[in-house]
Amino acid sequence: MEFNEKKFASQVKPHVLKCREGDWGHAQRRKIVIAAVFALVTVCFPLVTNADGMMLEPDPYADRWDYADESSQQAVIKYENGRQTMALGVEYSPGAGSGAVWLFPVPSEPKDVEIDVLESQPQLMGQEITLAAQSELGSVRDSALYTQLYIVPFLMFNVGQTGAVSESKNTLASDSAQPTVDVTVFEHLDKKGVTVEVLAAKTADGLNAYLAAKGLDVKAGSISALERYIGADYSFVVSWLSKAGGGTSYQRGVVVSFPTDKLYFPLVPTSVYGNRTIPATVRVLGHVTPDVFSGIEKYTTTEYYTLGYDSGPLSRGAEDFINVNDGEDIRYTKITIEAPSEAFTDDLWIVRKTPFWVSVPRFIVEHSFGTSVILVALASVVSSIFAGMLCLQPMRKRIGALALIGLSNFFTLYGVLVAVLLLRTKPANPAMDPLIKQMKERGYYIKRRIAMVLLAVSSPWIVLFLPFLFDDETYFVYLIVLALFLVGLFLRRVDKADQPLLKQLQAGGYSPWRCMPYDPSKKWFFILFSIFFILIVNGLTELMRSLLSR
Repeated sequence: MEFNEKKFASQVKPHVLKCREGDWGHAQRRKIVIAAVFALVTVCFPLVTNADGMMLEPDPYADRWDYADESSQQAVIKYENGRQTMALGVEYSPGAGSGAVWLFPVPSEPKDVEIDVLESQPQLMGQEITLAAQSELGSVRDSALYTQLYIVPFLMFNVGQTGAVSESKNTLASDSAQPTVDVTVFEHLDKKGVTVEVLAAKTADGLNAYLAAKGLDVKAGSISALERYIGADYSFVVSWLSKAGGGTSYQRGVVVSFPTDKLYFPLVPTSVYGNRTIPATVRVLGHVTPDVFSGIEKYTTTEYYTLGYDSGPLSRGAEDFINVNDGEDIRYTKITIEAPSEAFTDDLWIVRKTPFWVSVPRFIVEHSFGTSVILVALASVVSSIFAGMLCLQPMRKRIGALALIGLSNFFTLYGVLVAVLLLRTKPANPAMDPLIKQMKERGYYIKRRIAMVLLAVSSPWIVLFLPFLFDDETYFVYLIVLALFLVGLFLRRVDKADQPLLKQLQAGGYSPWRCMPYDPSKKWFFILFSIFFILIVNGLTELMRSLLSR
């Protein structure tokens, strides 16, 4: 059938003009794009100048559990298989004297208590969980923004930091029981210059006589503070320096292990210091909840930390205390009590339960990939809906279709480009049906669409990978990209005799690649989608950081 150009023009031109008149106003689009670009520059500039990440140093472990002159209490606790294992610091200094004694109760029968001495007190270094989550959100944000490809150079300057960690494993020893009159010694250990005994006391006088017989100095009134434990289901762990250190200071970790359902740290013995403040810092492996009684509630702070298993060297004490499998992160809770000693009317009990509000930052830290997926999905869907409502008027009632277009962003911005190009946003012109039929019969309808996708995806990567053409790691990838590009060039070919078909499509306001009505609003959708995505990703990231900091 002979093509009648005048008749074709009379049928097509009114339809083309009608489509153009219905387009969204150019001036309005330009104003919104300018405003969005300004906001985008405002957001992107800090990506170059600011780095995420914060390193937290461990608190120094000075002046241990020393009744002779106690200025702080430090303990590290872990719970495994129904047993609590607690390491308390014992430190010798040249002026301490040989009679210093460390005495504390444990809520268990003496026969179930095990003791050991570590070369040093375990030390833990890590990041507070909310700060770690805020730092991780920087990486999550960058992972999401990588989908926008062109912003990658801005992100190359953004470098995060990691924390440091100490790990350890457990060793325990035992001896036979040694009975006395009112005090029974169930276990005795001499190790690393420290003597440790586990005993049961029937009376306060008997405990006092036992200590006096050892030549150990005990602060006046300390025995009366222990009376609540005497005769009850409690044992006592007593430790002292069995070997003088001369003029050299050294520090050991006394370890006690016992069965319990709730974690325990003794506070009442410290009450003998009256109105003097003896800070107590308890670190518990895992994220737990302290059951703080009202008398010390306002003096107590609880912080939650996370430690990367490979972030730093192991301390000598930690090597003998904390069991860590390869690839396992360490979590711990830091409980700090800075109350007058007279406020210690009860001991500290700790429930092995993670507070809900800690679960959110912990999920971000431990599941950063999952967080990135959620962030990309949410920002992509919202950005696509916003951009579609502004630019693609026929799509305003097709929210589901816009959401699916947004999800194509998981294949980077190229995915969005291909999806929106293949989307029909203009009504078909019946006068063009014969031409479309001919394109399908001659195979161009499918070939040209595939060629468009292959060329759009492979073209930029050919240029980007060119400097690495002879790199062993990227050579094969470059060949694949080049092959896709060549296939696209082959599929786009049109026989010379069929060239008029493409001209007729263009004259009718149709794309010769997609064989559907050309819609310039798609260009504005594509631009606004990317801008909205970047703004929303950064906005959500900052919102989450703000919520975590409260």
